[in-house]
Amino acid sequence: MRYSSRREAIIGVMRQTNCHPDAEWVYNKVRLNMPNISLGTVYRNLKELSAAGKLSTLETEFGSLHFDYDTSPHAHFVCSECGSISDLYDCAIDTDKLRDCGYAVKSVKTVVYGICPHCVENSRAEKSEENLIS
Repeated sequence: MRYSSRREAIIGVMRQTNCHPDAEWVYNKVRLNMPNISLGTVYRNLKELSAAGKLSTLETEFGSLHFDYDTSPHAHFVCSECGSISDLYDCAIDTDKLRDCGYAVKSVKTVVYGICPHCVENSRAEKSEENLIS
């Protein structure tokens, strides 16, 4: 990959976050230092960085594409209540076992959907409050 100041700015933004942003989030952050950058340029560079293995992608069931600077093997948890995305490092698929069974594993993307601990706790608190009121 050739050097590009725009690409470096995008990587810099991705390196500084541990969230899993979409292209518009990245665009808004990059624009703070590069006001003339276009959304199309950000999309194109995110796609190129993903293809080069510098970022991983995560498409949620909501149809939005998110990017992850952490390309190490891990799964993701998407909260259906708040939309947050969390990294799961202890839930990886055993690729060695798959290879032992004759599969040629190239990559793994695991996405778990449900309700995050924060939203579960909020739901419990709301139910407790409702019980106190009634």
